[in-house]
Amino acid sequence: MAHPITSSRSLAAYRSSLGLLVLGACSVEPLALSTQGGLAAYASSTASAPMYKLEGWQDSDRKLLAAALDQTWGVVTSADFQNRVADVTNLHESRGGPVISGARLLELYLNDRLPVTYRSSRASGETADTGIAGDHGLTNFGIDNLARWPAGETPDELLERACMINTISHEWTHAISDARAHVRFTDGCHGSSSVPLVSYTVGSIAHCVYLEQKHVIAHDRFWPCVAYVGTATFSGLSVCEKRKWLSQI
Repeated sequence: MAHPITSSRSLAAYRSSLGLLVLGACSVEPLALSTQGGLAAYASSTASAPMYKLEGWQDSDRKLLAAALDQTWGVVTSADFQNRVADVTNLHESRGGPVISGARLLELYLNDRLPVTYRSSRASGETADTGIAGDHGLTNFGIDNLARWPAGETPDELLERACMINTISHEWTHAISDARAHVRFTDGCHGSSSVPLVSYTVGSIAHCVYLEQKHVIAHDRFWPCVAYVGTATFSGLSVCEKRKWLSQI
């Protein structure tokens, strides 16, 4: 049996209080979580290591991205991440697309994701975009993202790092192909949705797991954090730069 998870304060209220965009009438379907514990059904304990190639990166930038990729892999292979993803029962593969269980998604995410080639992009304002190119994923990764991987771990720097982990883990969902060798999990080029999408929800779970592991948020604030960061779209860069939102979840 599944039940919706909502925060003690509505998503509309705490987004509005910070002056952030509220989607439509704020009618985003809340995540539904299994009470059965979905992890054992599908998740493999022998998840394949991330395979990637970095093309066209300067040495200093290459080292930063490699460190971020490795730390993101550490987050998504943690029990904290896997248990949370496996318990979600109402993820949509795309806007208007079929529903997939978190447990089944986790199996695909850890074991069937294609190797990814990362190309540096200097396009202004670009975060990342990923497609399927034959037997691998191809990610154009905005070089401006690297500013979100600071050397230290102050609370503000951890917020920056969490956003980078969100971006990387989100883009990894787009490196899973369907039977036609196309991207299986899409989000309409970062458009908004009224239902929880695989890509945004995975990114937000990884984002909030990292903040929980670094003791930036308390355990009981985890799901409100996920709802705030966004399951149908990304709530905005304020979650990367300002701590005020943490008091609203």
